Amino acid sequence: MSEPRPPGTHGTGPAPAAGYAHAHEAPYEPPHESVEFDREIQYHQLVWMGVGLLVIALLSGVGVFFLLRGFVSWRAQQAASSTLLVAPAPTAAAPLLLARPEHELDSVRREEKERLESYGWVDQAAGVAHIPVERAIDIVAARGLPARAAVPAPSPAATATVPPMTAPPAGAAGAAPVVTTSAAPAPTPEAHR
Repeated sequence: MSEPRPPGTHGTGPAPAAGYAHAHEAPYEPPHESVEFDREIQYHQLVWMGVGLLVIALLSGVGVFFLLRGFVSWRAQQAASSTLLVAPAPTAAAPLLLARPEHELDSVRREEKERLESYGWVDQAAGVAHIPVERAIDIVAARGLPARAAVPAPSPAATATVPPMTAPPAGAAGAAPVVTTSAAPAPTPEAHR
C-alpha cells in the first residue's frame, strides 16, 4: 500500500514530498532504482543469423545441383527410350543459300560475257545462232532494221463486241460474261517518220 497522505490532499498516486500539499508542487526526483538501457545492436544475434543464412544458402545450392543433375539424366533416359511420334519434316530441295555468293555471281557474269562475245547455236535444227553484240551492232548499222509487213487498216466494224447476257451454265456460278475483241494493228515504223 502507499504512504498515508497528509490531510487536504486528494488523489490516488504516491504522496507528495514532505512540505508540499500537491505532487505537482514538488521538484522532480528521478527514481532511485537503477535503470539498465537496452543496447540497440546485439552482435551475437547478428552473427548467428548470418551463420544460419549461410548454411541455408549452401544447402539450397547443393539441393539445386543434385536436382538439376537428376533432371538431365532423366531427360537423357527419356530421349534414348522414346520413339518419334511425328515424322521429321522433309528437307527443302531448293533454293539453298550460298556460302560465298560473290564467287557464284562472278561465274554467272563470266558465262554471260562469253555468250555475248562469241558465236554459237541457239537452235541448230532451225538455223538460229547467236553472234557477238559488237558484230550485231555493225550489221544493223550497215543494213538497217528489218521492215515490218504492211498491216491493213482496221475497219469500223472491228470494235469490241459484247454478247447479250444469258444465264450462266449450271457449273459456272457467278461467271463473268465473255468479251471478244478484235486486235487493232500495231503502228508501222513508217507512220512515225
